[in-house]
Amino acid sequence: MSRNTLLWIILPVTGIVAFIVWLFWPIETRGDPNILNVRPIPSAEPFEDAALEGLVKLTPQNVQDVIASISRPESYLRTYEVILYWNDGSRTETVSVTLSETTLTVNDEQIDIAGKTVSEIDLLSRIPAYESVLDVSVDEIRSADYVTLDGVPYIRVRFNGLMYVHEYFISIESGLLEHALKRLPSGETVYQMILVR
Repeated sequence: MSRNTLLWIILPVTGIVAFIVWLFWPIETRGDPNILNVRPIPSAEPFEDAALEGLVKLTPQNVQDVIASISRPESYLRTYEVILYWNDGSRTETVSVTLSETTLTVNDEQIDIAGKTVSEIDLLSRIPAYESVLDVSVDEIRSADYVTLDGVPYIRVRFNGLMYVHEYFISIESGLLEHALKRLPSGETVYQMILVR
C-alpha cells in the first residue's frame, strides 16, 4: 500500500475518533457551562454563613426533596424577559403573567386554569416548570447551592436534560422560578429567562 493511500485511510479515521472523544468527553472540560455568556442576569453571590442558618445544606442528592417541599403562591404577577438565541441572532419577548385562583393571564390573553397542574400553568405561561427537576435522576443533577441575586435568596440547580444543560434560579421568598438558562453541551446558551419585575 502506498504512503498516500495510507494517509487517506488514517486521516479520516483519526478525525472520526477525535470527534467521538470530544462528543463523550466530560462537558466541564469543553468550556465552563456556568459562564453567563449572554444577557447578564444579576451576579450570583454565595450565601453568607449567617443567612444559611435554618436552611438545609443543598447537595445534588437532596435538592429534589427541597424543591418538592416549596409551596407556590396561589396568585402572583410577574413580568419576564424571554430570549431565544441561535447562530446568527436572538429574539426577545416580554411575557407578563398574572395568576389568580381561576384565571391565568399571559400578555392580556385570559386562560381558564380549572383542573390544571402547576406544570401545565407554567407551560401556558411560556416559562419552564421547575418541577421538571424532580423528573430527572440524581445522576443528572450537576450542582445545587444557595445564591443571592441582587440580595434575593435563590436555590440554584443545574441539571442535564434532553440535549441541554438547564440552570434554574428558584426564589426562596416567592417559591417561583425567576431566572433560567438552557445551554447546549458545548456551553452555548439557547434560552434565557430573566425576571423583570
